[in-house]
Amino acid sequence: MVREALDDGNSAWAGSLAASLPVAVHRMALSLVAGSVPSWREQLISLEIPRTVIFGERSLPTPEVELLNGSPVGVRIVGEAGHSMATENPAGLATVIGSVLQD
Repeated sequence: MVREALDDGNSAWAGSLAASLPVAVHRMALSLVAGSVPSWREQLISLEIPRTVIFGERSLPTPEVELLNGSPVGVRIVGEAGHSMATENPAGLATVIGSVLQD
C-alpha cells in the first residue's frame, strides 16, 4: 500500500501508512467499512451549531452531497482536489475554509 501511494504521487498517505502498524491500518479499515450508529452524518446534522462539510471536486459525485444538501449542513467544494485537499490544493482549501468562517 505504501508503494502504491508513492507510485500515485501521494507521499503524505504513504508516510501515514509507513508510520502505522499494519494491524492498526486493518482495524481502521474495518471500522470505516462497518460505520457507526448513529452515522457521522446523523451526528453532524443533529448538532445545533453552524457546520459545513468540505469535499474535493475529484471525490464527486458522492451520495453524501445530495444527502447533506437537504439538511441544515452546508456543503462546499474545493476545486482541483480529491480527498487529500490539503496537499492537492492547499490554497483552494484555505479559500473555502476562509469563506466558511466568514459566513
